[in-house]
Amino acid sequence: MHNFDYIINRIDIGGLAFAESILSGSRSTIAFISDPGTVSELEPSTRNTVEALDQASALGINAITVREWLNLRVPQKGADLDDYCRLILNRRMIPTGRVQVIEKGACENSDAIRLARPDRRALSSDRPKIVLTDQLPTSTHRPFISCFSTAPGIKVIQSFAHLSEHYLQSSAIENFCILGAGWKGIEAAIALLDAGLPHDKICWVKSREPWVLAAPAPSATPPHSQLATTSLQANLTAMAHAQTQDDLCFRLEEAGMLMRLSEHQAPSYFLPHVVSRKDAHRLRAIARVIRKGHVHAISKIGMVLTRGIAPMPDKTLYIDCTGRGDASRAPNLVFQPGKINLAEIRLCHPSFSAAMIGAIACSNQSDAELNKMCVPISGKGIADRLLTSILNHHAWLRSPDLRRWLEKSRLDPLLQRTAWRLNHSDRTPQDLKPIRSILPRVIINLESMIQRDQDMNLQVS
Repeated sequence: MHNFDYIINRIDIGGLAFAESILSGSRSTIAFISDPGTVSELEPSTRNTVEALDQASALGINAITVREWLNLRVPQKGADLDDYCRLILNRRMIPTGRVQVIEKGACENSDAIRLARPDRRALSSDRPKIVLTDQLPTSTHRPFISCFSTAPGIKVIQSFAHLSEHYLQSSAIENFCILGAGWKGIEAAIALLDAGLPHDKICWVKSREPWVLAAPAPSATPPHSQLATTSLQANLTAMAHAQTQDDLCFRLEEAGMLMRLSEHQAPSYFLPHVVSRKDAHRLRAIARVIRKGHVHAISKIGMVLTRGIAPMPDKTLYIDCTGRGDASRAPNLVFQPGKINLAEIRLCHPSFSAAMIGAIACSNQSDAELNKMCVPISGKGIADRLLTSILNHHAWLRSPDLRRWLEKSRLDPLLQRTAWRLNHSDRTPQDLKPIRSILPRVIINLESMIQRDQDMNLQVS
């Protein structure tokens, strides 16, 4: 009979990153629930391949990131994260003797595991923890409901993940129309450009324009070197002095942390998604952008939108990247009785977040104490998200055990370098003192900004 300490509901990047921390920080055993019907949907974006992912160096597990895997393997077009996950599982985790895969598993009611096999009782242990990956951005297993009607004969696919070479090379399709300005729409546009599609064949429907995070340039700086903190100080200074959330976004753009994806339209909200400067430049070159609100219906002659109509060519393929976002929905607590909800606890760092939760889980503390160190990032505005992320960083760096773990974690070079320097110094390093001195003002200002917005919303309602 097999007893497991953790049962992870799905094989994906988040679950693997969590499992790596558990394996290195304890003697616990782990079961992964595998559903063969969903393994191919492990992409953290709508792109089928990962060669072009700028954040690949921060994606995966600490032992070997996705970027390192791509550099080591024989170059092959169309490599996806399914290949990476299987490699990590079969070559690094199962050989430990503490990890097993249970096929045809399913998560039922988010509270228990139901197994489609006769010996499901073999999974019972005294107190197994069910680990759910659904709250992580790397999980694509979410219901999708189109929010517009279509006339018969209209070609619509749901996200770029369903776009094949057949559509790209078909003479029956002369125009590609992306519906939605969120992260799925952004990744779909990048993927079309990666496939060599000319800009004039791409049309993009945007109901609003987002601010996005600028991907940091890859760094080969060793963790023990003195990192130039100019950029970090500039970001913190913007947070400390901004008057409103809109003002904060403009200041962070000047500091280099945020970018806009249109030269002619001011952004109106913050989208927690990372885009490289190269990709942002290519996206700005898409000239055919329709800004007439949300799509309500599509017919042979075009689209009906909130603020008018938009004629479209007959041979148009619509890529549906719409859908109501869940950013404003309060996420579940990470640690609950008998359950762990993996969630993003560092802004736009899902792999690191899952790995950190695994490191925190190895602490011998109550769920209440563990939850204080990993508050899920949520909220409509950028101030909410930045504040939660900063407070989580502060909790980790105050813990000697977590600082030692951070020093070995390569998924977040900035926190790794900071932890190394704090662990190997008797006093605060000189270039970190300005950062430490400005943090209280940053926290107070972000809290004030959030409170003002809440008060304003109450007055409006």
